[in-house]
Formats: sequence, structure tokens, C-alpha cells
Amino acid sequence: MYLIWTNYNLTRCICMNHDGKVLKACAAALFLFALICMPASASQETIEAEVAGIIELADALYDDATTILEETKVINRDANVSDEIKLVSKPIHMASHELEHIAEHIQDDALELQTLVADPVTNRAAIDGIVADIGVNAGNYTALLESQHENVHELEEVVPASHKANAESVHDAAHQAERDAKNLVRSTEALVAALDAGTAAPAPSSPAESPGFGAVAALGGLAAVAYAAHRR
Repeated sequence: MYLIWTNYNLTRCICMNHDGKVLKACAAALFLFALICMPASASQETIEAEVAGIIELADALYDDATTILEETKVINRDANVSDEIKLVSKPIHMASHELEHIAEHIQDDALELQTLVADPVTNRAAIDGIVADIGVNAGNYTALLESQHENVHELEEVVPASHKANAESVHDAAHQAERDAKNLVRSTEALVAALDAGTAAPAPSSPAESPGFGAVAALGGLAAVAYAAHRR
């Protein structure tokens, strides 16, 4: 940033004091060159934003599972609910326990990603391993939801009016969990794409952190041209 600010002020001074086309061209070149040499940070911001989204979705999956767990618990513990209805609600309840466990694993992985992406180049292998693990867990979560698809819809139809709201909450949470699981997979894919774009090795002639001696020499050459034009 200091390089850009310095060259910007330099070019302003040149353009303010001289109207020649050569001077203006040199000024523009100096400023453009400084912009080119500036290290890019947008890719790192994108990577961190994708991880934040993964964390949010992992938490959502846990909340979805907890909602299913709590709502089916209310139905199962009511002595006035028939055993036939509980035969429908209990498998959903048992599945929700496992859904919570899977979501907890995804949450742990997501938090570890948050630490690792601070240095995505060094930690790329570990990041890829965690992303793969999240994908497996998201698949298991979705498969478990699908195994209870018929029970979730049947529960809405068979529960008494006193527990209609509970069954509807189970239904809504199950469908929301399906969406959250799909979005989680999309977010991990977006993270991988951001990592591929942001951690690509720069060409030797284009250092990532500083313009180096070659850049300084080039800037000096441009400044010399501007000085020569000034002497005229």
C-alpha cells in the first residue's frame, strides 16, 4: 500500500506541474504498475468466507436434528398417543440421535478448517482431507434422512390433533436438513475452487508479497522517463 500511495502522489505531482502527454503517460504507467505489484488478498477473504458458511451450515444441521429429536420425544412420551403412532415416530426419533452425532462431527471438522485456512498453502493436504470427511458425513446425514422420509410424512397424517404441530415441525426440520446438507456440499466445492484459485504458485517473475528488485528497477526506469520529459 505504501508503494501505491507513494507512486500515486508522485504521478499527481508530475501531472499537476506538466501537461505533456509523455508525463501523463508515465504517471499512468507508474500508478498501474504499482497496482499490478500489490499482493492479492481477495482470494484469502473468499476462502475464509466459504469456511464461515460451512460452519454456519454445520450448526444448522445440528439444529435441524435437535428439532426432530425434541418434537418426536414429545409425541413418544405422551401416554395418550397410541402404540401404532409411536411405531412411526420412534424410528424417526432414533435416527435424529444419529443425525446429531453426524452433525457434531461436521461441526468439529468445520472449526478445524477455520484454523487451517489461515495458511492454506502449507495446510492444503490436511484441508483436502477434512473436506473429504465432511462430504462423507454429509452423505451419511442425507441417507439417514431419506431412510425416514416415509415415516416423517406418515407421522403428519396419523398423529392426533394435539400433536399436529409437533409432526409438522418434524416434517419442516427434515426438509430443511435436506437443503442444508446439499448447501453444505456446494459450500465445500466452492471452498475447493477458492483454494485452487488462491493457492496457485505465482510465476517466478511475479512475486506474491513484494515487487522485489526487478520491480524497483522498472519503477526507476519509468521515473527516469518522466524526469527526462520534465527536463524538456
